[in-house]
Amino acid sequence: MPNPASPFVLNGRVATPSGTPLGVLCEGIGFIGRPIQPESPLQSALVVAAYGALTRTNPVGITLDAGFTRLTNYDQSMPAPLGVVEDTVAGTLTVAKAGVYRVSATIALTLTEQNASTQFLARLFNVTAGAPVGDGISFGLGRNMGKFTASMSLLVTVANPAQAIAIEIGGGSTFTGVSIDNAQFAIDSVSALT
Repeated sequence: MPNPASPFVLNGRVATPSGTPLGVLCEGIGFIGRPIQPESPLQSALVVAAYGALTRTNPVGITLDAGFTRLTNYDQSMPAPLGVVEDTVAGTLTVAKAGVYRVSATIALTLTEQNASTQFLARLFNVTAGAPVGDGISFGLGRNMGKFTASMSLLVTVANPAQAIAIEIGGGSTFTGVSIDNAQFAIDSVSALT
């Protein structure tokens, strides 16, 4: 049985389960109305939504070797991102608020088959700071593979918002005849920074 004094968000307004209005949550201002007690589950559970995504659907040739290549020139962005700036040309996503975010990427590649096992890395790169975010994830390809799809999902803490991040691939074997057939790069909020 819910506590009748516990506040709920109903149609953008904070109210008790019986519908008694307590006030309004306003972006950038906070709660307007009767104060909610600090122990309220509403305050501890409130996470501001943020999401954005970039998609590439037209194949493009790239270099894939020991260096790293940033994925740029995406074809599309999410039509209505929230709290995220999308840059299709630079291939970056920039969050507006500090927090914990899930970053996901999927990259479908076509490449010339090799009679040897090969590998490459996919990593996040902070374009604003000019540095990688972590070590990256290694993907191994068996011999004679002409197509490969790499997918990753990472949780990252963003302490300093307004940092543009991108996906880079490379740091491994030298491949020839490489094209990105399609790719998606997305970010969404998971938690406030505590």
